[in-house]
Amino acid sequence: MSSTAKVVWVIVILAIIAGAYYWYTQSQGGTMAPMQMATTSPMTGTSSASNSDTSNAALVQDTAAIDSQMSGLNSDNTNMNSSDQPVSQSY
Repeated sequence: MSSTAKVVWVIVILAIIAGAYYWYTQSQGGTMAPMQMATTSPMTGTSSASNSDTSNAALVQDTAAIDSQMSGLNSDNTNMNSSDQPVSQSY
């Protein structure tokens, strides 16, 4: 069998598989199972963003919380970079 014929057969088989998958998903209503949202616990020591209060005071409070979290991230990043040493690799 020539290499062109092999390529054609592979394309035909992939098209059949794709068509079967499409038919199967459409026969199931086209919807996937609902995904569960990951639950997260609030960080201790910081205030979380307010969900419904859009006053200036709430925005300032949220901005301050974000700034403190970013400062903590920058501090952690600096600590990691200062203690990061290359690992010698043997072959």
